[in-house]
Amino acid sequence: MRTVLDLNRFKLYESLHLKAPRSSKAERKNNAKLMNLLSGDEEVDLRYEHPAADTAAAPANPPGNP
Repeated sequence: MRTVLDLNRFKLYESLHLKAPRSSKAERKNNAKLMNLLSGDEEVDLRYEHPAADTAAAPANPPGNP
């Protein structure tokens, strides 16, 4: 599971509508918050980033792409 998250962590951030980290230091800080949020241990404040209205309706995979 750890390897899957390591390889797909940016897709995970995108799926959770979390802003991509700007540095490895920021990523570690945000991941600590994310783990606390997911475990329900404490109240956590994370900023969500939603796609623009014009990109929200776009298909995940354009026709002809797997």
